[in-house]
Amino acid sequence: MDESDDLFLDEGPAERRRQEKMHRRAYLELFLKTHGFKDVHRARPGQGCLSNRESVYPIHVAAKYADVELLRMLLAKKVDLFKETSAGRTAYEIAAQANRQGSHDEALRRTGRRRP
Repeated sequence: MDESDDLFLDEGPAERRRQEKMHRRAYLELFLKTHGFKDVHRARPGQGCLSNRESVYPIHVAAKYADVELLRMLLAKKVDLFKETSAGRTAYEIAAQANRQGSHDEALRRTGRRRP
């Protein structure tokens, strides 16, 4: 057995969890950087991701793209699910508007219902 065979050994559940956590962190950091956010709790001025160029938070962009894994990560970071864009829209409202034939159903479930 040579060193390359080590890549295929079962590393155990603790190591897999550590690697999954690193992957999620990298995915979130890439998302934030790609979409011009400084962190999960800060808005980004309107840049065109949403058609009317409103200021948005990461939760709104994740809802727009129905990125369920990202929504899960953002909610784990305690983002405000009912935070509004500069135009007064919530993540749920954005996902509902983008929904085509069930494309955003899971995002709608993750973002709850309308404002409390």
